[in-house]
Amino acid sequence: MSETVIGHVLGRLKAIGIEDVFGVPGDFAFPVNDAVVNYPGINWIGCCNELNAGYAADGYARIRGTGAVSTTYGVGELSALSAIAGACAEHLPVFHLIGMPGRPVQQHRALVHHTPRRWRVRILPQNGRAGRLRQRDHDTTERRV
Repeated sequence: MSETVIGHVLGRLKAIGIEDVFGVPGDFAFPVNDAVVNYPGINWIGCCNELNAGYAADGYARIRGTGAVSTTYGVGELSALSAIAGACAEHLPVFHLIGMPGRPVQQHRALVHHTPRRWRVRILPQNGRAGRLRQRDHDTTERRV
């Protein structure tokens, strides 16, 4: 049987010294979670929420050199974003493994739970300087491009 993508990723993470992956199980991340649990030499450490999992991976990276966190698509990855940004600001290598919807769901741009609506970036004046504002596109009938 050929190696899976997540099997390869876990092998590389193990090779650089990661023995623990922090995270929160989620529907799209179940294949990733199962692979972590079944991978020899890597432990799954469940956390109460994605932000805590991200900060646990940050702390692990501070002590061990590199960390890993696993979340689900959409709400999970967005919840962990502050911890990931903090690790990036501190130049800490933290790998964020995100379970995603399958290719057919993505290709058809199907709206499934956890799917963020379309966002567009507009440049607006902000106190005399250019600023960015994300504005939600409320037209749910429009297909995303």
